[in-house]
Amino acid sequence: CLHSYSGNAELNALQGYHDLQDLSVGNRVTAQGLSVLKTFPNLKRMSFWEEPKLLKGIGLKNLAECSNLEELDLPCFAPGSDYTPLLKMKKLKEISIAFNKDSISTIANLRHLEKLRLQVNSNDVTSKELALMLSQLKSSKQLKLLGIRIGSLTNPPVVSAEVIEEISKMKSLEVLYLPEIQSQDFGKIGRLENLRRLSIRSTHSQRKKPVDYDIAQLKDLEKIEELNINYKFSQSGLKVLEQFSNLKFLNLSYSKEREGKEDFVVTDEDLRLYVSTLHNLEYLSLIGQPEVTDQGIIYLTHLTKLDDWSFKNTDKISSKGIQAFREKRAQMKKLNQQK
Repeated sequence: CLHSYSGNAELNALQGYHDLQDLSVGNRVTAQGLSVLKTFPNLKRMSFWEEPKLLKGIGLKNLAECSNLEELDLPCFAPGSDYTPLLKMKKLKEISIAFNKDSISTIANLRHLEKLRLQVNSNDVTSKELALMLSQLKSSKQLKLLGIRIGSLTNPPVVSAEVIEEISKMKSLEVLYLPEIQSQDFGKIGRLENLRRLSIRSTHSQRKKPVDYDIAQLKDLEKIEELNINYKFSQSGLKVLEQFSNLKFLNLSYSKEREGKEDFVVTDEDLRLYVSTLHNLEYLSLIGQPEVTDQGIIYLTHLTKLDDWSFKNTDKISSKGIQAFREKRAQMKKLNQQK
């Protein structure tokens, strides 16, 4: 596997490398620079680790010369890009691609495609257009829509009730990244039983009604591994965490400025009852939580997979408490290794 070739000169130096199967390129590769791809007959997987500024038009035509490519992670191109050259890629099975008015017809005609991940720039589509395009994807039985990432919030918001309704029908969905949605639409996400990663980002926009999510509505998401919801949600909803045995990433951060109201506050007892049961947890954020103390984090020391955490701006967690937390975790890990 070769990767991280950021410019044309580096990429051109590989010309004729017949054994190349994996390639990742950066933002200094131009459309003309991709002409070297036709000399890699066995290339099967390709991605862009930064968004190339000049990659459109002829760049997509050069990319399409990779006739044996099976997996492709495309950057977001400028509006007006022609995606039809991708139709030449008869072996393409998996793609991550911008979802807009330019790409929708091409996506629908990639007949051999099995797995799809969509990136949506809110400035490229309206909510009605997005809902309609999502509804058109349901016609393919072999295609699994695995991920949807919707970018920055627009006004009016692109993530309308109609959009969430269409997303909730995508039963194969595993990854969902959204900007703010309305409280009454939140429960529809609970229909996505294969969802593994859910992120709803705070935008601090001006809104008539505060957003307040009831995470108890997610009780059927038994496969969930990442839960990152930067909004207030009901205290009683925390109990649902007991059902998320696969959870690896949990964000329970607090903001004093959110809505001008009292935000969701986590207590030591909440950590003991609900978070300490998450034995697969690898990351936990308690940023800004005002009531969690040294005792609260001590309840988590038996979570031996918890190797990354953020306790910033937590007034009641002391440096001594964090040191004790680290020491007890080290002891628990040592005991587990001896067993």
